[in-house]
Amino acid sequence: MSAYAILDNVRNVGISHPPTVYRALNDLMRKGMVHRLESRSAFIACGHGGCDGRFAFAICRACDKVVEIHLDSKEQSRLLGFAPAEIAPEQVTLEISGLCEACRPAVS
Repeated sequence: MSAYAILDNVRNVGISHPPTVYRALNDLMRKGMVHRLESRSAFIACGHGGCDGRFAFAICRACDKVVEIHLDSKEQSRLLGFAPAEIAPEQVTLEISGLCEACRPAVS
């Protein structure tokens, strides 16, 4: 969901300001409970209940299904190794786009 979609869902409990939602999302991201999907400018709850920051996503471009992929430390290090020498890498966000099993036959 986008931050504004979340805001629309929580207005009925008295939360009506975008900064409140963004602060909550940032706190949840720091705790590994929510991830940001950069390509969608959206957020998704962690499928593991809390991550160590090593993850990637596969996203269906037809139905927006998201599958969280855990990366081990070796895979994470390898991805961070792609950064050029002038950038000190801190994190990597990997998003794979395609069609899920359910959507593949319908779109092909």
